[in-house]
Amino acid sequence: MRCSQLPMMLSCICAVLALLSGPSTARGGPAAGKDVSFLVYASGDTGEVVRLTPGRGGVWTRTTIDRGIRPVAVDYDPVEQRVYWSDVENRCIKRVFLNGTGSEVFMSRFMGTVDGLSVDVQNRRLYFSNMNSVRAGTWISSWQRIEMVGLDRRNRKRVIEADLGKPRAVLVDRGFLYFSDWGSQPRISRTDLDGRNRVTL
Repeated sequence: MRCSQLPMMLSCICAVLALLSGPSTARGGPAAGKDVSFLVYASGDTGEVVRLTPGRGGVWTRTTIDRGIRPVAVDYDPVEQRVYWSDVENRCIKRVFLNGTGSEVFMSRFMGTVDGLSVDVQNRRLYFSNMNSVRAGTWISSWQRIEMVGLDRRNRKRVIEADLGKPRAVLVDRGFLYFSDWGSQPRISRTDLDGRNRVTL
């Protein structure tokens, strides 16, 4: 995650996903096999999920591809050309095609605050942080965990539950799962994709 001052933007936003000057790995469609440059980000203040595409003369085209109340985490699946993003107010994960069509709720059951998510393109899974606290009278239930689910919504599993304070950013890269914890012992950790062999970096 990197905070950047974007062209023609008055405020600083956190760009969670950047795909710049790379060949598309989409199976089909107009982007297949072409050199595609764009950046997708979630703007929590405006409720937008936005695609920026560079043009001639350094001019960027800004396109809102989806809307929510407070979008936070975002990632892109180049195989199906879909953007996955979390809405922390609606407590759900949504997905939409890169061209702004087909917006739908991907997951909403047993969801708390999802501050981070990452698409495992090779294994067709989504990893995400999930934390919540529910109070009913004197009864309190809370959880802090990192989960994964197939992109077909099947086989949802809890990957990490122990020794987590406030799990936030999540990243899948080269066969490993990376995540940050903003709890009382802030840290960045790495595990295998099944949650084993945890290492604090």
